[in-house]
Amino acid sequence: MFIFAIKYNILPASGLMSIPPEEGIGLAFDILKHLILPVATIVFVFVWEFIVIVARETQKEFGEVYIITEIAKGMPNKVIYWKHILKNIGITLSSFTGQKFMEMFTDYLVLDAFFSLQGLGLLLKNSFVREVVPNVGVVVNFRPYLFFPLTIIIATLFFVISLVIELIKGMLDPRVS
Repeated sequence: MFIFAIKYNILPASGLMSIPPEEGIGLAFDILKHLILPVATIVFVFVWEFIVIVARETQKEFGEVYIITEIAKGMPNKVIYWKHILKNIGITLSSFTGQKFMEMFTDYLVLDAFFSLQGLGLLLKNSFVREVVPNVGVVVNFRPYLFFPLTIIIATLFFVISLVIELIKGMLDPRVS
């Protein structure tokens, strides 16, 4: 963020659009320009983790006896990779992807408040209001009408994603279900 938003002033550091907002197609490009840093922040972390787990699981599968046998028979590596290895690491990848998607969503809530995108993160942040009261000090007010519906929406979303992941794992390998 420091390099792109502050030092070279290429990308905006916060907000969802410029003030005053542009009109027409310029507004769409302005919103996309404002979303580059938050999206890149989330994606780079999770793409790196995904690459590491794919490499680790693939390396582990290449050490299995049936893969060594297929290599000894002269089967091309491309066929071994697509037919055997990806099929076997698919269950691990589906679980990992679902877990990381849910983690990415919770990270989005933090980044939403950090980059001032005015979305769910702002609602969650506004459910706790800090006020300075003379002779008392700092008082934090809790707004349950903002916090609880948002928490229920997030929990429902996580439940649906977990259910879809379990159904996908059952389709990939019937032994799992």
